[in-house]
Amino acid sequence: ETDDETRSEEDCSVRASSANVVECDYAIVTVPLGVLQGRAAASTIEFAPALSDAKRRAIATLGAGTENKVVMRFEKLFWPIDKRFVQCTDQRFRFLNCAPYGKPNVLIAHVAPPYGEGFLNRTTNACDAGEDVLRETLTVVRKMFDIDEKDMPKLLDHVVTDWGADPFSCGAYSYARVGSDSSDIRNLAAPEHRGRVRFAGEACSVEGAQCVHGAVSTGQEAAAATLLEVCALVKPEEDFLGGVMGTHVELPPDVFARCAEEKCRKWRRVPFLSKRKKAIQLDSSTNDKEAHRDHVFG
Repeated sequence: ETDDETRSEEDCSVRASSANVVECDYAIVTVPLGVLQGRAAASTIEFAPALSDAKRRAIATLGAGTENKVVMRFEKLFWPIDKRFVQCTDQRFRFLNCAPYGKPNVLIAHVAPPYGEGFLNRTTNACDAGEDVLRETLTVVRKMFDIDEKDMPKLLDHVVTDWGADPFSCGAYSYARVGSDSSDIRNLAAPEHRGRVRFAGEACSVEGAQCVHGAVSTGQEAAAATLLEVCALVKPEEDFLGGVMGTHVELPPDVFARCAEEKCRKWRRVPFLSKRKKAIQLDSSTNDKEAHRDHVFG
């Protein structure tokens, strides 16, 4: 919530379903696109005032898809250890060998839509559905490597995801649905309410959609933009995970102004606001007190 009749236009608050209220200066929204679309009653979010028309159109136009995984850890490895990806003729599955990523004897089946949709909703019992999915996956794996069931290495543990049914995910990734384009992604990422509310996540990234690096880079950009609003020093090459690679934040050169008050006279960073565009760089040789006053207090 921002800028209602009882609050300063500089205020922002987040109200949870538990009635807890968090007062803040800024809010960064990083929930999945499916949650923003209101697919589950348990995770519905309301904005007051309402989001802009461009933002609401972007939320409604972009698609949220579902891909699931079956993570399997075996007693021993029986697939090529040097192959990161293992493909098969069954179009439902793509397999990832996790050994090169520090997870020995772990094989992950990526299950694509439409088979991956409604993954655990095939029976009234989600546990039974998960076991059915696991059996189907293991059958495919045995056929891929021509292994009899009695000779199959022991499965130590497994996890079957169902992101579509998770009310706090409502899907696994975003995509450009027919009728949408990159402008909708940029509108989804655009700040709202005079920059007090910002958005981040893989759905807010043009190049990194559907991927972890898209979520990381947009999150860092939103955080950097917020910090700049309060005059904090941001150095992407040092502060960002991965440095400046993948980021689109345009960080202007630092602009400083000297306080015009005789008792102060400290040099301060000029806030990164619209008025900053008119700011000029001042150095210690500047003696124009009125200019100082305009930049620090104007």
